[in-house]
Amino acid sequence: MCLNVTDTKVKTAERDIVCYKLLKARNDLISSNNNRNVFYSEYQNFIYDIGKTYKLKSPLTCLLSYNPFYLGEVHRGFHSFSRFEDVICYQKNVKVFYHGIFEKEGLEFVLARCVIPRGSKYFEGSYFNNLGSGCCYASSAIKVLEIIEEK
Repeated sequence: MCLNVTDTKVKTAERDIVCYKLLKARNDLISSNNNRNVFYSEYQNFIYDIGKTYKLKSPLTCLLSYNPFYLGEVHRGFHSFSRFEDVICYQKNVKVFYHGIFEKEGLEFVLARCVIPRGSKYFEGSYFNNLGSGCCYASSAIKVLEIIEEK
């Protein structure tokens, strides 16, 4: 996931910022607790535990871009959506695009409510690809609070 930004200056969170992630979920058949779901990031397969705060090991940076629509790109960091409606729309597109592929592997896509912790560095921008777009963040830290049940 790559975040496109129009402001290349990194910000510092003055408070916890609520955000949302689309995660892949798989029942962990290896552990002794077969009911435990394991949650992975969509692209990097980074494993997330509910309630744990994750931090980058190196500074969050923005690469300058020569694209006429945005000034920079953020490739590293914890990427998330700022609005619930954007992650819902993205999830629907992902389910259509990957229809049947992940089910065969025992995977499903789930929505997670997260926070970018106060004091973390972050960028705001947009994420565009063939599956949709939305208002997004790339941050130096993130905490997954809960998996949101679809209604």
